[in-house]
Amino acid sequence: MKKFSDLPLVAQLGIFLLIPAIIIGVAEFAYFPFAPTPSGTLQEWQTYNDGQRKKVSDLEAQNKKDQAIEKDLANIKKESDQMQAKLVELRNIVPFDKDVDGFIKGVREAANLSGVVVRRFTPMSETTREYYVEIPLDIEFDGTFHSMLQFFNRVGTLPRIANVSDVAAGPLGGGVKGVHKQYAYAPGETLQASCHVTTFYQKDASKTPAKK
Repeated sequence: MKKFSDLPLVAQLGIFLLIPAIIIGVAEFAYFPFAPTPSGTLQEWQTYNDGQRKKVSDLEAQNKKDQAIEKDLANIKKESDQMQAKLVELRNIVPFDKDVDGFIKGVREAANLSGVVVRRFTPMSETTREYYVEIPLDIEFDGTFHSMLQFFNRVGTLPRIANVSDVAAGPLGGGVKGVHKQYAYAPGETLQASCHVTTFYQKDASKTPAKK
């Protein structure tokens, strides 16, 4: 193997020039292994970071909107449930079904609970209004003054709307408007009476002619 001194002068000079370059390269790698290269990497990271922050901001804003929508939906559902409950209540008060027999049964139960004896139910002509139909009944009954007051009160609190009108009352055996005949009255009864009890049912909107 040739010694360094045996190499040509040009080769010796080349080696002397190459060694410092190698030493500088090794030193840079040893002390600055992750140093950024002048290729704009820091700027790219800054841009990326700004983009991520915007995404977070957008997500937070969307989350607030979603929470507001969720709250609105909860309120809408609550209002819908309340309206549905009111609709069911209204359908009970003014039903779509005529159900005269059911109404008569309710009035008779109110009379029995009050100590009043209903002698007669006579249906009268119905009256059609814009949105509902009136069903009046002419009834004849007897009892005491106190029991009749209870009867009227119970009729007024029936689940279905009922109006009492044209009340006529008087002593047993006397002439009273709407009382058609005498009956075998119970002991303790003092009055006989008649009245009109009117209930209602809703018209079928699909059968209602359109206004011109």
